[in-house]
Order: sequence, then C-alpha cells, then structure tokens
Amino acid sequence: MLVYVIVVFLREKSVWPVIFVTMGVLKVQNYYHIIYHYMSYEIDISTILMLGTMKAISFAFSVADGQKTEEELQKYAANISRKNLRRQNAIYKEVKERQIHQMPSFFEYLSY
Repeated sequence: MLVYVIVVFLREKSVWPVIFVTMGVLKVQNYYHIIYHYMSYEIDISTILMLGTMKAISFAFSVADGQKTEEELQKYAANISRKNLRRQNAIYKEVKERQIHQMPSFFEYLSY
C-alpha cells in the first residue's frame, strides 16, 4: 500500500523511493528473523517478501517509463547498450511493452 501511495504522488521520480522503502522493509524483516528466530524451524517469509519487493520495484519502473516520451526511451536504450544496435532495439521493445501510461486504481494494483 505504501508503494502505491509513493508512486501515485511521485510518478516518474518514484523509482528510488520505492527501492529504498521495499529494501528497507526486507532488511528489517531479515534482521528480525536473525535476532529472534535464528536457526529455528519456523516459517520464514523472506522469499515472499523478496518477490513482493521485485514486483513493487518493477511497478515503479513501469510507471516511470510510462511518463517518458519516445525520444527519452530511445535515448535510454541507447545509453544502456551503446555499441549493440540489436540489443538497443530489444531493450526499447521490452520497455515499451511494460510501460504503464495511466495509473491503475488501487484495486487493480492489488491484483497485480
């Protein structure tokens, strides 16, 4: 829920705050597990949290890419792979497919 609020208010500048928040939550959970449940046989939610972290960061990048123009996306792909034109086209196509132009509702976000 916090990730959705960050992305709604910051849009294209939401990537780094989302990364810091999600990684911070993951770090706090790992420290908690190490301190209170080290070497125990209790269920650990780290894997589920890691998947949620990846999905939240992916969502933030998709929304940020959706705010960019065609020229900015082409420049972005060119900066990542300067010498390999085939790779530039693949990166551009991948980013273009995953763009989110219009912010989804909260319930659509939860279904993601």
